[in-house]
Amino acid sequence: MSIGKINIYVCNKCGRINVSDLGKYISKLRCCACFGKLSYVSVGEARDYVTEPKYRSVFPEFIKILEKRMEQGFKEYGDKSFERAPKELLNEIEEEVVDICGWGLILYTKLQALQKKVEG
Repeated sequence: MSIGKINIYVCNKCGRINVSDLGKYISKLRCCACFGKLSYVSVGEARDYVTEPKYRSVFPEFIKILEKRMEQGFKEYGDKSFERAPKELLNEIEEEVVDICGWGLILYTKLQALQKKVEG
């Protein structure tokens, strides 16, 4: 999907690509990163330079997984969580974060052991 034509510039100082709307060609444009002078490169389709966010390809699968987990929680606890105080929910999140760190440590030790086996 194209969002229109754009002017494409390259910074003479840092090499970054800069773009502007078509029709806004100004010889004194400066780089958005380092304020270096820009050289005009070409006119292009904006879609050629703006990619789709990566999350869009995995988001539907993530939603399916989330929905399955929410359904499991509903079967076990009903809708009780929606009635809990925000402080209680924050405590639950804090506990989950600590659990994730613990699982990360366990996985790290297993990966280290695997690496030692591979290296011989």
